[in-house]
Amino acid sequence: MNKPTAAGFLGFGHAVPETVRTNDFWGAKYAASHDTRKERDITMPVDLAQVDTGNSARKVQLLAMRSVANDPFHGAKERRVADAKTKCSTLEIAAARKALERAGIEAKALDLILTWSLPPDECMPSNAGILQHALGATRANTLGVDSACASFMSAVAIARAMIRDGQARYVLISMCAIHSRLLDFEDPASVNFGDGAGAVVMGPVAEGYGIVETAFRTYGELNEAICLGPVDDAPWYEGGSRLLVHSRKMAQGRKIVMKTAEYAVEAIGAVLDRARLTPSAITHYYSHQPVSWFNLATRMATGLGHARTVDSFPTLGGMSAANIPVNLSLAQDANQLKDGDLAVLYACGAGFVWAAAVMRWGGQAR
Repeated sequence: MNKPTAAGFLGFGHAVPETVRTNDFWGAKYAASHDTRKERDITMPVDLAQVDTGNSARKVQLLAMRSVANDPFHGAKERRVADAKTKCSTLEIAAARKALERAGIEAKALDLILTWSLPPDECMPSNAGILQHALGATRANTLGVDSACASFMSAVAIARAMIRDGQARYVLISMCAIHSRLLDFEDPASVNFGDGAGAVVMGPVAEGYGIVETAFRTYGELNEAICLGPVDDAPWYEGGSRLLVHSRKMAQGRKIVMKTAEYAVEAIGAVLDRARLTPSAITHYYSHQPVSWFNLATRMATGLGHARTVDSFPTLGGMSAANIPVNLSLAQDANQLKDGDLAVLYACGAGFVWAAAVMRWGGQAR
């Protein structure tokens, strides 16, 4: 296999459940008790007026946060919810088929499948083997990837390295979250989550196109900010109580939330430096969307206010690692990306991890 000089996206796909859940699900009682739940709300500090606005990134973020601070649903409007019969693999297979069709690649040509599923159909193994079998990708190796909400970015970096090293030509990446199985609906943060899957096909592209650079960083001291596990202190594998997405240390979670824009400045600044680009060169921005204000705050704080974007939070909610591939798929649906466009991709996830990439669209060489 000849080693290509560049690896990039060939096609995108996404799949979401048909059922739409509006804020009415939580009811008038939930909205009326907004003030009493603030102490439990990791996504919004109790008193924004008391927050220090000493740096420009945080000022931008606070403006965005304050616009929804008095809304019991913090700007969330609706999200999709899977029925009892739908598994992550159900949505992943549908999204993957669309991505393969868009890329013009047959499943049997795939060399590698990378997946992240929340929750996977089984605790072990990953859903990658399920996709391989269902799609007929008989020669593809499989691998589960986990960097929480930043898993898509980790998978992109792995795929890029494998393609450039000549170990793979075509790689399928699939990300899926069915949050509705893992939430305490009395938790104020529960309104932000939706269910959905996104997939991309990566392969060789012409020199100068594809993934230009990536950047990653982990702050391990913040690893208890968000987790999936029992709310009590029992080990998750003992099965004593239901597994829920929650914070083990609220102070860590709130620190991450209040530094959202600052982490984005750090990450996007790092990847642009590596790519030897300035914010003015970027035409598009696709990001994680855990809350309603995330895309706007991070885009404005990093000098990317001019960049075109897709923010599906109002209709789909936050879908963890599936956010970016879903939004890329929606961008392709809208014919938003043109040959030569430069896009920044940015996500952050539990651990705590941030990840950024620069990609140049086009140059598909099949």
